[in-house]
Amino acid sequence: MAKKKDEIINNEEEIKTAVEETAVSSTEKVEDVNEEKEINEKQVNEEVEKKEEEKVKLKVVEVFTDKYTDKRYKLNEILVVNKKRADELKKHKRKLVEEIS
Repeated sequence: MAKKKDEIINNEEEIKTAVEETAVSSTEKVEDVNEEKEINEKQVNEEVEKKEEEKVKLKVVEVFTDKYTDKRYKLNEILVVNKKRADELKKHKRKLVEEIS
């Protein structure tokens, strides 16, 4: 019987030790969360910058109505569109726009 009590006591001590070793203070958790937030913010900022880099300014040289938005563009109006749409507009047979920097 004494052996079983000793084993139980030893097991309880091992469990306490294991819990103490794996326990993390609340300040460490906050620091980890802050680091993750900073990393996420950096990634979002990088993605936004990439999207901004993909934007192209175009000047209207021929009046037209956009087939996707049904917006009518006037002569010399400035458009800011993504690169793919800019390429599409520049390749149009009527030469609707020209790229500006």
